[in-house]
Amino acid sequence: MLKSENVYRLMEAGRDGVYTITVTDKLGKVTTVTFTIDKTAPEVEVIYSTTEPTNGGVFVTLKTNEPVQEIKGFKKISDTEYQKAYGFNYTQDVTVADLVGNETVVTITVSNIDKEVPNIRLLGNSNVTVTWGETYTDVDGISYSDNTSAQEEMTVQTWYTFKAVGETTYTEVEEIDTTKAGQYYQYYTVTDKAGNVSERVSRGILVVDEEAPVITKKVASDIYFKVGDTLPAISELVTATDNNDGDITDRVYILRQPDMNTAGTYLVEFYVLDASGNRGYTPLRVHVGETEENASLLSNNLLMAFGIGPIIL
Repeated sequence: MLKSENVYRLMEAGRDGVYTITVTDKLGKVTTVTFTIDKTAPEVEVIYSTTEPTNGGVFVTLKTNEPVQEIKGFKKISDTEYQKAYGFNYTQDVTVADLVGNETVVTITVSNIDKEVPNIRLLGNSNVTVTWGETYTDVDGISYSDNTSAQEEMTVQTWYTFKAVGETTYTEVEEIDTTKAGQYYQYYTVTDKAGNVSERVSRGILVVDEEAPVITKKVASDIYFKVGDTLPAISELVTATDNNDGDITDRVYILRQPDMNTAGTYLVEFYVLDASGNRGYTPLRVHVGETEENASLLSNNLLMAFGIGPIIL
């Protein structure tokens, strides 16, 4: 008969494996005993969801080569897989035990979490003025740095908004167009390798239009009418154009209207203002005839100026 202490010594000295022992007592009764010897600790693989810089969390998965007991602080995915989320950098020793108590200690090191935003600073003046039509380049730019990312690993974002002269709201635009007078803003942010975005800095660029609009006569400088005639509409007498606003004939006004019922010579002054407040001006002498014969002759001159040709009254 095999004594129990001998079985114990066998288990102590034996190698990992499954063993069967047959025991026969004095009466010849046979008993078979099967047992397993397992002294090997589990193999544990530590898997990180990312090792790149991140401003989010890192999931750490422990994968084993055999079923293991529950691991404190970890979520069970399967008998051989446990997972934990880390929201900050941390180093931790974790003990993993198989079902018979063999233990393996693994060290988890999370060091790639970065939640600090980059530093950014606007260089030069925060507001600049540019004359209409001039080329604008932001020669000063920005300076920026980060606690973990080098400058070449960071991304600079820039965009623009614009409010035209006379308007009240800003719209996003693709570039600064100095042929459009108004207020621009150029914005900057930088993003580090972990995805942290800096605060926004901005520079104001005011495009100033100081060029006066031009009023062009469609008639001669002196025009003639009979007493009682009607002065043609402004758009028949002049046109107005502006470098920034384009055709602004509809904005032309007359400071003093001539008295078409009273013979005499009148200086009619045409004015126009562009959106920036620049004023255009041109004068026109209006002659109102005192006699029908004289007025008829003068009216023909006017029609000639309009390209209609003389008529006989």
